[in-house]
Amino acid sequence: MLRGDGHDGRDGEADGGLRRRSVLRAAGTAAAVGTGVALGSGSAVAASTTVPDDYATVQAAVDNATSDGVDEVVVTEGTYAGTLTVDVPDLTVRTSGPKAATVEGSDDETGAAVSIAADGVTFEGFAVRNPDRLLGIKVQSGYGGVTVRGNHVSDVGPFTRLGTTGILAGGGHSGLSVAGNTVENVSSEFPGDESGYPTTNGIFLDDTASDYEDCEVADNVVRDLSAETAPIGVLLQGSLTDVTVSGNEVTGLTAANDRTPAEQEGTKFVTFAQGINVTASSTTDVVVERNVVDDVTAEYFNGEGVKVDSGASGLTLRLNDLLPTVGLGNATGTTVDATCNYWGHPKGPREVSGNLVADDEPNPQGRAAVFGPADTSSWLVRSIENGENVENSCVGGDGKGKEDGNGNGRGNGNGNGRGGGPPN
Repeated sequence: MLRGDGHDGRDGEADGGLRRRSVLRAAGTAAAVGTGVALGSGSAVAASTTVPDDYATVQAAVDNATSDGVDEVVVTEGTYAGTLTVDVPDLTVRTSGPKAATVEGSDDETGAAVSIAADGVTFEGFAVRNPDRLLGIKVQSGYGGVTVRGNHVSDVGPFTRLGTTGILAGGGHSGLSVAGNTVENVSSEFPGDESGYPTTNGIFLDDTASDYEDCEVADNVVRDLSAETAPIGVLLQGSLTDVTVSGNEVTGLTAANDRTPAEQEGTKFVTFAQGINVTASSTTDVVVERNVVDDVTAEYFNGEGVKVDSGASGLTLRLNDLLPTVGLGNATGTTVDATCNYWGHPKGPREVSGNLVADDEPNPQGRAAVFGPADTSSWLVRSIENGENVENSCVGGDGKGKEDGNGNGRGNGNGNGRGGGPPN
């Protein structure tokens, strides 16, 4: 039997809530982007240039922004091919309405369709596509105050190596905001000789050696990611301080290849899938809250809502819906603060000894499992999708929902998406 089938414990009303939330968020983003002024600019009126009225291409407008004395490039229509590089500090590059313009394709197959390489840049409202290539949007290393907001990144890949990614931050960032974007249809696959290790990421804070401070990944929709080894919705690496992952919807992550589970066992090609992965060198005041993670599946390991491979000490999970077969897997020896989350049923999570045993027993209630040291009491007795003041439902934890012990058994490991490996 193939492992990793996600539970279907939520009913149609819950699934509908997820869809309704997506529609409402998309409508709000559309309204904001379509106002004709720079989002986040307050009452200030930006000095603008317009594409294609003033310049035929977005790149030409960006290249001339300093000499033109403008701080905003507004794109009203068109599809623009080749890598767009935004390297003018404090420049806003936005569309006149949601997806009014498209950036498609990169000059280099391992590069990004959009490259941001300056402090204070805002990139907003675009459709971004990069078929058969590696990256959608990349914020290059070492820049501060960058905002990537309200974009629709899709059709990235399939590519044949580690880290096919919708939105990537290169590391060394302060004040980074990745907010209100949709990332979908990102995929990776084996090369012809099947020698690679294809992984897929929705949003990725990259580089274990770099610092991230005062950053947010907020109100994004990450969906329909696939890989022949591992898809991860939101991947956090580096030294993280005051980083918030909030209000995101992560759904539809699938890991599958042509090998049977028996053929995968003992090789690097085992499939695994994780909604949110923390592989941080350190964490201080890192909060993962009000996210909905569902429909995360793999053929070998069970799909995981949140996986912690390192950096548990300064991490808090709260007010999330963690609904895959494994809601939380903690591969470290440090207890994760995971109180006040919803685990698919009012009875709370099932405690198991590791990933691979999470689907060994019948689970008619659709309760997500937890393995590794974690404080899960109290828990939410209703989904965060079910209205306001959800904190008032954090009343579970009378001990009736516990079973199977709490240990680090099969399934613990370092399942990061780029340069790492699967659970083991």
